[in-house]
Amino acid sequence: GWMVRVDDSGGLRMWVCWGRFVEMNGALLADLMTAVDQQLDSAATPYVAAAHQRLVGLGLAPEEAKTQIAICLGEEMDEMMRLGRGFDPAAYREALAALPMEDEPEETGEGGG
Repeated sequence: GWMVRVDDSGGLRMWVCWGRFVEMNGALLADLMTAVDQQLDSAATPYVAAAHQRLVGLGLAPEEAKTQIAICLGEEMDEMMRLGRGFDPAAYREALAALPMEDEPEETGEGGG
């Protein structure tokens, strides 16, 4: 199981901060990346591998694509803990479908979409 332990210092709230997720949660992200690795190999989650391939096809580095998937997974787990519900594959798939995330607010999109 890849359930992540959360300490009582309110570390949970940091997950939802997309931009700073990676800096603030190095250890947590490592756990999530391990989970994503498992999902990429698992027949139960073919959509994870599909999302990864799609992101790499869009020009992301494989590691960056995996990181963005891990952040989606972290968000889904955050929801699980806050709402006390089980894992929701549909919500996770939806988050993956919305990738890639734009991480550079200073770059205002010129042209295509």
